Parts: sequence; structure tokens; C-alpha cells
Amino acid sequence: WADAAKVAVYLKNRLPTRALPDSTPFEAWHGKGNKPDLSHLCIVGSLAYAWTALATRKRLDNRAKKAVLMGYTAT
Repeated sequence: WADAAKVAVYLKNRLPTRALPDSTPFEAWHGKGNKPDLSHLCIVGSLAYAWTALATRKRLDNRAKKAVLMGYTAT
């Protein structure tokens, strides 16, 4: 549930609110001219691919493994 709560807060900070009529909490924090980039957003629970680092895989191993999108990082 902690991951679901983080996703909810992440998305809520990028959506307009009644308290900030022409802005979002993200814009209020980062400055009015800084619009949040939403191009990376995908549906939580959808198919994703987790990249396998070069140091942990052999030459013919798969580069990624199938996974489920659980949320977004804050950075």
C-alpha cells in the first residue's frame, strides 16, 4: 500500500486543484513557468520491462525481464 500511496501523491501533485486555480501543486513548488512533464506516465499495474544491468548479466542473457509497473520514483 505504501507504493500505491506514493503514486497517488505523485499524480495529485501534477493535477489542478481548487486551491490553486490556474496552477498545480508542482508549479507552485517549482515556479509558475515550470510545467510538469507527463509524457512518462503509464498505467500503474501495466506490463513493464525491468532492465538488467551489464554487471549482473552474461553475454547471451536477456537485457530485461517482464515486470509490473508499481509506481514512479520521485527523482
